[in-house]
Formats: sequence, structure tokens, C-alpha cells
Amino acid sequence: MKTKRTYSILFSILAALLVITGCNADASAGLFRQISESTKPVGIQYKQLLGLDATKTVLYYSTTKGIYKSPNDPLKSSVKDEIIQSTFYDTASTEVAYLTNEDSVSINIFNVGSPNSVTVITPTDGALDPSETVRIVNLYPNGLVMLQGTSAADATKTLYALGQYGSGTTTSKITFPEMDGYSLVSVIQESGFEQSLLSTTSPVIISFVDNATKNIYRHVFYDGTTRQELPSTFSDKRLAGFSIDTSSNIYIITTLGELYGGTATGAFVEMYDAAKTYDVHGFMYMAEGTTNTHIITKSSSKNDALFVYSFPKGSIAANVTSTNSIRSGYGEYLFSAEIVSTLYLGSNSGIDTLLIATNENGLFKIGIKVDTANQDSSNNGRSSQSEEYQDFTLYSTL
Repeated sequence: MKTKRTYSILFSILAALLVITGCNADASAGLFRQISESTKPVGIQYKQLLGLDATKTVLYYSTTKGIYKSPNDPLKSSVKDEIIQSTFYDTASTEVAYLTNEDSVSINIFNVGSPNSVTVITPTDGALDPSETVRIVNLYPNGLVMLQGTSAADATKTLYALGQYGSGTTTSKITFPEMDGYSLVSVIQESGFEQSLLSTTSPVIISFVDNATKNIYRHVFYDGTTRQELPSTFSDKRLAGFSIDTSSNIYIITTLGELYGGTATGAFVEMYDAAKTYDVHGFMYMAEGTTNTHIITKSSSKNDALFVYSFPKGSIAANVTSTNSIRSGYGEYLFSAEIVSTLYLGSNSGIDTLLIATNENGLFKIGIKVDTANQDSSNNGRSSQSEEYQDFTLYSTL
């Protein structure tokens, strides 16, 4: 009798579980699929992908432990009280420039062929008062260096100055005298092209916030030639990232998931509000297809799948954008992954190839089929598993 009663209880529990899973089959399948397709932590915490060498066979990158070249050869280690924070690989001179948490006025440099021979430079700018301390705010993956000091023209004003590192020195680019009373928020590069030198095809957006209320923003688009403050549309918005297409249209996503389209010197239109949250410098890659453009993003929620905004190629109009979540193809292994850096390798046969570095889940090589990047199927592209990218050649087939 006791055995029959036990079986009866077990059958009742199993029946209840079948009802529950039957009612929520899609959700359960999605959860189990997410767990199965997520990549477990691999012990490498990437910070920046720095770029490839001239032969396209050696990757330079930084992690929480220091600066490396592939496959896993250390060049410079972080040590106590000198943790490497930001890094730039100068392909022209094969030098690596870097800042540690102890560096506020100088930049460290070594050649990849002799990493133990470190030199130091102290950058400045002619617009800054040399008798006052010039502070390095940051060194960016494209070699731009943001400085802060006292204006040489007006000792009562703080001045930000942007320079470019190259071959052991820095050269002045632009200053921001109109931003007195504002603080720097970010210097944003396009995902996949963070390492590309400043140019008309690799611009940046520099964002500031007022010191008084901390909620009035000013954003400057700069490509080395055109310098344009973005319209007041963005005065109350913090920017997460942007992309620029082959027609020079600019697409901006705010930290609240609002997609805007426009031009550097014109107006912007809100194209879509996804009601998602994004981190500043969040992943936002543009796959420009034959007839449609797809902007692939990763929200600040670590467990979100990749999310795609799609619209007619070249459009900057409202009410033309559709969206989709991507769990297959190029997005198969990026569940529960925090993307920290990306590197565009090139395009071949309608497939864009990128390296995707994550905080805890390793490095992936993905191929995005630009015409079907918004399809949640294996037809959208492909991805290596974590740390199994093998080489840096371009994908040409799925």
C-alpha cells in the first residue's frame, strides 16, 4: 500500500509538471536553449582588442591581467598599484601606448618587439597653460588622447583638448573652449572600428554634461575635418553608441534605447524606441545590406540576446523600423555575454567578419550575412565557439 501511494504521488507530481511545461513550452524552451547555448566563463577577462599585425596573423589585446599577443603571450603585465587601464596599438610604428591607474600626466610606450623597454612621454597642447598641470583624461583605442588643463587664453577657464598619439608623440586635433562649465562624459567610436584612426569614415562623438545640474548634455561630432555640435534634440539624452553608413547618415542609440537617424549638419528623427537600456560604448554594429540596413546591438542586460533594428537602406524616417532578437547563427553563443570590445576584420561575399571580446566568456569570431542579419536563423551567419576562432581569415560561406 505504501508503494502504491508513493507511485500515486509521483504520478501526480509528474502530471502537474507536464501541465506547467505544456502551458509554457515556448518560454521553457527558450530558457533551456539560452542556458545550453551560453558559453561558460573561460578565465580570460578581455578589456580591449587592439588590432592585428601587418600579416593579419597576430592579434594584440588587453585583459585584466595585462597586454598580450595571440595566442596567449604576455607582453606587459599589470602589477599592484599599476593596473593597465587603456591601450592603443600603433600599427604604423608597432608601438603600444598605455595608461595605468597611476598615470595622470604621462603615457607609457613600448615596441612589441621589445616590451621590456618602456619609454614615457608627457603630452600637452598649445591651447593649455604649460605652467599648470595638464591631466590625461583618457587614451582611446584609436590613439586619441583627451587632455584637461587651464586655458592658456583665459586662466579662469578649464579647457579640454583632444590630441592624436602616433610614433612616440601626440599632435593636437581640437579644443573645446565652449565647454567651460561642462565635464567630459565620453568619446564614442563605432563598434567594430574602435581601433580605426580618426577620419571621415571613422568619426567620433564627444559628449559633455553640465557641472551644475548634471542633466544637460552637449555632443560634438568630429571626423578630423567636420566639427559639428549635434542639435538640441539630444540635450537631455546620454548617448550609448552610433553608426555611420556609406551615405554618411548617422544613426544614434541613446542609453534608453531610442534610435535616431540624421546627418552631422542636419536634423535628427526618432526612428524607433525599443524601451531597452544600453551602456555608454555599448555594442552597436551596422550591417549594411543590399536593400536594408541592420543595426545589431547588445543591451546592458547581460542575459539579453542580440537585438536588431532594421530599416530601408539610407532611410532616416520614422515608422519604418522593425526589430528582432537574434539567438541563432552569429548570435548563437552570445547569451549571457558582456561584450567589451569588437574588431572588424573585413567583408567577403556579403558576410562581415568580426572578433567579439567579452568580459568573461572569451573571444568569438562571427560572420554576419548583411542581407539577412535580422533573421533569427542559421541563415544570418555563423559564430565560432569561445576561443575556437582558429585564425583571422574572413568568412566567405555560411
